[in-house]
Amino acid sequence: MLPTGLGAYASFLLLAAAFLLTSCSTYATFSSRVKEVDFTFEYPRGWLVTDVEQYPDLVHANILGPAVSRNESSLKVSLTVWPATGTDLNLQAQERLNNDISMDQLVNRNFRLVRNGATNVAGAPGYVAEYTLDHLARDVPVGEERTYIAIHMLLTIIPRNGRVYEISMGASQNEWDRRANDVQHILDTFKWR
Repeated sequence: MLPTGLGAYASFLLLAAAFLLTSCSTYATFSSRVKEVDFTFEYPRGWLVTDVEQYPDLVHANILGPAVSRNESSLKVSLTVWPATGTDLNLQAQERLNNDISMDQLVNRNFRLVRNGATNVAGAPGYVAEYTLDHLARDVPVGEERTYIAIHMLLTIIPRNGRVYEISMGASQNEWDRRANDVQHILDTFKWR
């Protein structure tokens, strides 16, 4: 028997409110498509999830924040999973982090290390490096002076289950400051399944 009158109206309002709350969430969930590297995390709804056709076996997430001005860089989140090449997974994770830092030091100006050390992501120990640098702006017209953009990067490396997981997040410094809560939310909602 279906409810009638005021009870039916109240039931309808409760169902509508529940639907709105779940469908209008501020965040969407990204889930790995590969069973062996099963993870999820939340990212702001409306961000662009892109496929990385060049490296489908390595890059499992590539998410771009909203577009910003020419002199800034959108927040980009990438999750890369590297297969283990030896027995010491912790050493491989540290080497991966050091290689990424070294490359950014070589090709950019004014590299500044903010923090570097141990971290924990969803119960898995790992390593983190946070740094800033000045990166050459793209699309500088011929004849114009080269301009640099202040970039903020956060690399998190987690050795787990015979693989090295690399969570890379970066944006122009202004965009990083605006998106600091989103960065933290992504890390806080990362889960292994």
